[in-house]
Amino acid sequence: MKELTKTEKFYVRAVIILFLLLIVKSVWIDEYNPVSQEEIMVCNEYMLEEVGNQNVLKYKRIIKIYEMEQEKVDKMETELKYNYRIKVRVYLFGIIPYMEGSEYIYK
Repeated sequence: MKELTKTEKFYVRAVIILFLLLIVKSVWIDEYNPVSQEEIMVCNEYMLEEVGNQNVLKYKRIIKIYEMEQEKVDKMETELKYNYRIKVRVYLFGIIPYMEGSEYIYK
């Protein structure tokens, strides 16, 4: 087996370091901490709904919660339980982000 060159060793170390930084970012930095009691309720209810839908290939994590204006709520076709828009990020293996979207809690 051929031994790695100095440049190849550098690239292997760089990839490992970047992957470790991605893990730290995805697990600890992207975590959302609710600030109000209503946001805590929204987070808890959303996570309870998603428990059955979580799998290794599509792990959703809340990254932000926005309070919606009443005009936007009135324009929605279905009735919302809370007037909040939940911004979620979908992760592969809980580490690699690959999609973002908004979700709501309906009645």
